[in-house]
Amino acid sequence: MNVVTLNLRNSADRWNDRFPLLIHTLLKEKPDLIGFQEVSTAIGRLNQAELIADQLNAKLGKPLYNAYLTRCRGELSEREGIAILSRLPVLAFDDIALPNIWRVAQKVQVLITDRPVTFFNTHLHHQPLTDESIRYPQAQAVLDWINGSETPNILAGDMNAIPNSSTIQLFKKTLTSAYAACHGQEPVYTFPTPLTAQGQDITRLAIDYIFFSRGNLTLRDCHLIGNRQFTDDPALYLSDHFGLSADFSYPK
Repeated sequence: MNVVTLNLRNSADRWNDRFPLLIHTLLKEKPDLIGFQEVSTAIGRLNQAELIADQLNAKLGKPLYNAYLTRCRGELSEREGIAILSRLPVLAFDDIALPNIWRVAQKVQVLITDRPVTFFNTHLHHQPLTDESIRYPQAQAVLDWINGSETPNILAGDMNAIPNSSTIQLFKKTLTSAYAACHGQEPVYTFPTPLTAQGQDITRLAIDYIFFSRGNLTLRDCHLIGNRQFTDDPALYLSDHFGLSADFSYPK
């Protein structure tokens, strides 16, 4: 089972150029589940997640992917949300509002080889930059929700929190980071990419993660996606974030 997470940067910053590169990357990764953050809710007649699902299905020649959108709250509700794409049978979908500003979380319960897994997707708040006073309660709410699940669990998203932050350490009390488990440490950075940081002296941060339940799933691989130059244009990347791709199986 392959899982991908990516902050899409909505439809800003050269979306029309980025879109075919994103489709190419996803077709190569062949994800069963995708967690998107910063999903534009108005691109023509579709939201951005539906647009991606439709294009993937067209390329594959089969209606494999279904999109599940959850809008942000407050002033962002009319233009942005988070979304899950699944090509696995979905038994249930749900979402919750997180404490404080705008943010939400969502989940799908799916079947993989006739066994259930619950996939959670979220985008924690980006401010304040210097402390975790908003992110930490949001992370706790997500964990409380996960703890109510009786299946193996995977959590993906843009946590807006660096590895040594209290927010990420809270997640790691009960969940395992897929990238760190494979490589012995988190990525050097996942944000920002040259899409928005070309020629700028900007602090680079590792803030995107895939976590999973200890003992319930076997991790086979985890790597970055969208972390290379696709064309002769040095600023054209999938997003202002690198994504993550992880492969899991049930223990034998």
